[in-house]
Amino acid sequence: AVIMELSAFAVVLALAFSPPAHRAPRAATRTSLSRVPVHVVEVMGAASPAVARVGVHMNLLEGLAKTLNDPADGSVDAEFSEEANAREVTRYAARAERINDLESGIEALDDAGLRAKTEELRAKALGGSTPDELLEEAFAVVREAAWRALGLRHYDVQLMGGMALAEGKLAEMATGEGKTLVATLPAYLYALYGRGSHVVTC
Repeated sequence: AVIMELSAFAVVLALAFSPPAHRAPRAATRTSLSRVPVHVVEVMGAASPAVARVGVHMNLLEGLAKTLNDPADGSVDAEFSEEANAREVTRYAARAERINDLESGIEALDDAGLRAKTEELRAKALGGSTPDELLEEAFAVVREAAWRALGLRHYDVQLMGGMALAEGKLAEMATGEGKTLVATLPAYLYALYGRGSHVVTC
């Protein structure tokens, strides 16, 4: 494992202003959510629907849910349910669509404009806006920065995983799903408030 202590603000700036990598046409990365298996957002304590079981995983969340759903007195905590997880997935999917709606405006900015967006968001954060209020615009900025620097564009399911992390929840993702790219989203969001991050990746 590689452990890095980060101020994600610096990470995203590095992404935005490094030489761009070779990349496919942007349109080729715009995959509809309906064509991507929604197996990324398994909220802490909520086993996902069976249709979301795609790829290899460690069953970490299922084990956690079972432990908390089977207390000694036989009661069941309703928070840990497939229904609750499905509601979260639906909520995150709607927010991903709103982020997609912002993409053309963010894409039209030059590099200076993209830098200015970070300053604009930081001013809003210091002015009292909550992370939840800034999440959609901040995620759109990170997505564009990653595209320009790395030729990688966050898919909708990656945006959804970032939303779960931003809310302090666990998100389980299959091998190769792009977890490190997901981590840039909440890291940047909270860096706007001067809150650094520890990102652990392997």
